[in-house]
Amino acid sequence: MKLPLWKEIETNFIPEINEFKNTLIIPLGRSVKEVFSKLITGQQLNDNIYLENFPHPSGANGHRKNQFQYFKTKLENQIKQWDI
Repeated sequence: MKLPLWKEIETNFIPEINEFKNTLIIPLGRSVKEVFSKLITGQQLNDNIYLENFPHPSGANGHRKNQFQYFKTKLENQIKQWDI
């Protein structure tokens, strides 16, 4: 049995996000990153660039600056792959 939120993701979110073409998408937060990782692994998303490890910008994320610095090179490399 699928959870109601996951059913919503499959029914509405996946078709809607796949409408975007050649788009840079930035999932914010650990939970959203986990959902995107599962969808990418399951090959349910198109070929947009999904920026991984971008820290949530909320002030509640006290580690956001360190996280950004840590992943900065990887983020830049992902963006360079984006076929504008």
